[in-house]
Amino acid sequence: SRGGIRHTRGPNFADLFANTGFTFTEAQDEAGEYATDGQGDPTEGPKPCFKVECEDFIEDRLDVNGVCITAGILQNRAYPELTARTVEGALVAHQHRIAGQVIGSIAADSTAVAMPADQVGALAPLLTAIELQAEHYKYVQRMARSATLEVVLPYWTRGAIRSDLSRRLGVPLENVTNAVIGQHLAERGIAPQFVYNYQDITGDADAFTAWPSEVSFLMYAAGTWVRGSSDLVTLEAVFDSALFTVNDFTALFTEEGWLVARRGHDSREVTVPICPSGATHGGVLIDCNGAEVDEGGAG
Repeated sequence: SRGGIRHTRGPNFADLFANTGFTFTEAQDEAGEYATDGQGDPTEGPKPCFKVECEDFIEDRLDVNGVCITAGILQNRAYPELTARTVEGALVAHQHRIAGQVIGSIAADSTAVAMPADQVGALAPLLTAIELQAEHYKYVQRMARSATLEVVLPYWTRGAIRSDLSRRLGVPLENVTNAVIGQHLAERGIAPQFVYNYQDITGDADAFTAWPSEVSFLMYAAGTWVRGSSDLVTLEAVFDSALFTVNDFTALFTEEGWLVARRGHDSREVTVPICPSGATHGGVLIDCNGAEVDEGGAG
């Protein structure tokens, strides 16, 4: 309600794990060697204590998105359904636009990780990246093995995975369901979210003939990100003197404030090169676009 929030993230467990605690032997106790030098060797000194430092507050402020739609008074009188459909569609677009900006803010404030290039297939590189990062995330934070990590992927990822699996030998196309894809992720302790407004596939239909060559995903522990919103103003069917002079009225005016606050320390955006070729078998080699690879140059 004040346009933002102020907060601290608290201690990072990885820092506590690396910088707290001490060990000494009986001989070191007799010599008074409780400290260590720059090389980690014992030296005379008191037992090290980790001091809890005061943290600076982080302030996250609202951004504002709005929509303003005007319409002709006579036009609306004759065809009110056109105005209604336009307002309805604009509000849906408004929510998609905010969702994309929220995801973009999360990605911008996450650690960027790029997986190695020249990997084969789509499913195997993606599962490798997810499990590798999940294991590292849990090790660094010493999380419970049963803890679930959030992963955000674009909707089209499932299509690329399905193409990859359907091109493998012995994998019938009709058996590659969303449930099968989701099970691969669930077994790795991942709660996947497939979303619009993240790495959108756009442009003309005749230009979209192959899946993208890479995909990124967000990974973070539940509760790392918090979203705030404030409905600032919403007005409908406003007739004012300025628009009356041109025989128009305001069909919709709305402004909404939003923010995302990172409450946790570890959030990642991982980019994985993919090639949905199914090329993990010993049969016919298939290129990313589904065509047979010309090994001899004859066709």
